Amino acid sequence: MVLVAAAALVDADNRVLIAQRPEGKAMAGLWEFPGGKVEAGERLRSDFELAGMTPRLVRGYDASPVSGGRRSAPASPDPTSTQIDAHRRLDAAVAAAGPGLSDVLIRVCCFLEGLEEAERQLGWPTRSAKVVLSIALDRLADHYAGQKKKGARRRPNGKGMPARVRL
Repeated sequence: MVLVAAAALVDADNRVLIAQRPEGKAMAGLWEFPGGKVEAGERLRSDFELAGMTPRLVRGYDASPVSGGRRSAPASPDPTSTQIDAHRRLDAAVAAAGPGLSDVLIRVCCFLEGLEEAERQLGWPTRSAKVVLSIALDRLADHYAGQKKKGARRRPNGKGMPARVRL
């Protein structure tokens, strides 16, 4: 059985409000309703990954940086400060979504759980997660739009960053 649902956003002048995703973005060329829901979900997932919250299935075998000597690891930003900043952004975004909406937001956008599985795990009725996720993504898009207007994208201030020394 195939279920099809359709909707249209029409303004007072009978114009359909729809946008085509630009080239260079995920799912380029596809049509979507405007509002930044896809970008909001992608940004949340990015912060989730940067915060190091994705489950690891195996032990990390990353080389430990060795200081000094000619073959030492190159100087790099402190990953801990990057993770902390991403975790703060993630916490603020989840708080902006609000209680009751953050559960499905985290499950679907961050853990990449399907809507049906999220509904089952949360004990929700069939097809309810789609509506709740849409509301959560709307709030998330509003949160990110508000940050952009306030100029919340701050440049690193250097705190917690290792000093670079030239010899």
